[in-house]
Amino acid sequence: MVGMLLPSAAPAILLYGGLSRANRDKGQPTASIFLFVAGYLFAWTLFSVVVAGFQIALGQLFLMSPMMVATSTYLSGGLLLVAGIYQWSPIKDACLTTCRSPLQYFGAN
Repeated sequence: MVGMLLPSAAPAILLYGGLSRANRDKGQPTASIFLFVAGYLFAWTLFSVVVAGFQIALGQLFLMSPMMVATSTYLSGGLLLVAGIYQWSPIKDACLTTCRSPLQYFGAN
């Protein structure tokens, strides 16, 4: 997980580090870059644990094969429906707005 996600977060981490150093030089307290990275890793670790729990539960209910293929048409349809609803949700727009321009996000917070 870390090997896959941390490189993609490197630009935001480096940006935060630069802003944090600039604020520290001005005498403004900011969280350390270590806390920023730790929070990022914690969020993805928590997500991974939750999703792995769902995967185990689906396997025990025989709704997912050992090859991680849904064996239920209802489960497949439900997942497709949830993914489609997310694509049109305001939550997705809010996430993309923040992720597309982390500089604006860091500047506002």
